[in-house]
Parts: sequence; C-alpha cells; structure tokens
Amino acid sequence: MFIYTYRELVIITNLVLEVKIMPVSIDTEKCGKIQNCPGEGLCIKLCEKGALVEESGDVVLVPENCDDCDICIQNCPNQAISKV
Repeated sequence: MFIYTYRELVIITNLVLEVKIMPVSIDTEKCGKIQNCPGEGLCIKLCEKGALVEESGDVVLVPENCDDCDICIQNCPNQAISKV
C-alpha cells in the first residue's frame, strides 16, 4: 500500500496530465505548412475531434481535444506528426 503526501499527489497528477495533454508532436520543419502539404492539410480534415486546426497556414495541435487515435500520424504525407 502506498501513502502519498498531498504535494506528491499533485506532482503525480501533473505528470499524468502532461502525458495526456500532449500525445502528439508536430515537426514544423517537416510539415511545410498547409500550402506546401501534398495532402493539403489532410491531418486536419481527418481529425474527428478537432485536435488539429489551421492557424495562419500552420497546423496547430489543440491538445485537450486529442484522443490519441494516431490517424494524423498514419496519414501525414510529410511524416511530420509523431508521438511525444
């Protein structure tokens, strides 16, 4: 049986949340923005949760919407999206 202090529980909770909040990473150098993407922003079109959005031509992650389904990773023509 484990007994944790309140401070230890806060640290553990924050670590767990950090892992869940950022399940994927976008390599901006590989991505090439939507205008240079062979898929014309395919990752955004395929994301049913709205976790990937377009902002000023860039693909941006909305971490709280990501459910870690990996569809964006599997379909990125530039291999710019990966697990953190």
